[in-house]
Amino acid sequence: DNNLPSTALKTAIFAIAKFKPAPVFIIDIAKTENNEYKVIEYNTFNSAGLYACNTMKIVQSINQFLKRAGCDPTILLF
Repeated sequence: DNNLPSTALKTAIFAIAKFKPAPVFIIDIAKTENNEYKVIEYNTFNSAGLYACNTMKIVQSINQFLKRAGCDPTILLF
């Protein structure tokens, strides 16, 4: 997302470097009262609520990931 604050992105990158639970997953990050970004939780992709996300962009990105990973194209998300 182009509207993602750089400090939030840095928080996500740092968290991923420490713990990557699956090939595809979601990290919930929140801004605290002290204006710091903190990881709230990790979720597997299939159990994550997408709320106000751009779902088409997410599906396209995961399809690209699956293709790069050499997955059978019949399992791609549509």
